[in-house]
Amino acid sequence: MNYRQSRSPIRSKWVYVLAGLLLFFLLYPSVQGLFEGPKSFLIGAVSPLWRAQDGALRNNSPISYFVSKKELLDENQELKNRIEELENLEALNVLLSDENERLKTLLGRSEFRGERVLASILIRPGRIPFDVLLIDAGKQDGVTKGSFVVAQGSNVVGEITEVFETTSRARLFSSGGEVTPIVIGSENISAEAVGLGGGNYEITLPREVIIEEGDIISTSGIEAFVLGVVGSIEKKPADAFQKILFKIPVNIQEVKFVEVLLR
Repeated sequence: MNYRQSRSPIRSKWVYVLAGLLLFFLLYPSVQGLFEGPKSFLIGAVSPLWRAQDGALRNNSPISYFVSKKELLDENQELKNRIEELENLEALNVLLSDENERLKTLLGRSEFRGERVLASILIRPGRIPFDVLLIDAGKQDGVTKGSFVVAQGSNVVGEITEVFETTSRARLFSSGGEVTPIVIGSENISAEAVGLGGGNYEITLPREVIIEEGDIISTSGIEAFVLGVVGSIEKKPADAFQKILFKIPVNIQEVKFVEVLLR
């Protein structure tokens, strides 16, 4: 019992001696060369404590706090942008569906009641010339020349031009120079859409005809299908006509399946 108590003061003395030597080496560089070994030992002994303290200070520093907060704000903004994009797509789909049904009701038209054949796209624009699709449905499936090809339910994209036994070739209405009769908006303005290629169209109308961005463009005929939405309107003071530009509402490069409306 007395033996353990007698060692405690000795330990305390050695701690003070080591601390004093360390301060001496640091404050008097001229004698560092004579005691390089002991100095290195002492510094090595206490350096882990310095590193730990330094790391703690960095992690709790105001700069680290603001950097982390900025990263969270950036991630939050990115999520908000993505949600907004999805909401816009949903709103567009609802708009297209409602407007299409309204047009059909006004014109006494009804949804296509005939048979449909689901087909996979074997080759799409980019791998073959022009805006052409090769699909895996043909004569044995009841496909005939002139049948409409639709994507995602009611978005007409083209028509069958050649039919083989098990496959067919379809030309997109957006093919360069292709002319498609259409109606625009709730006023059912008749016009022609000229394909520009790559899913894009152009319409030319007298400048006094009132057209607004967002107007629905549908095919003319007994059964109307959505062809697109007015994207932009170009008017020049010196021109007697206005140019309306729009594109198909689906990305044909991402579509895997289409439907052929059998006649």
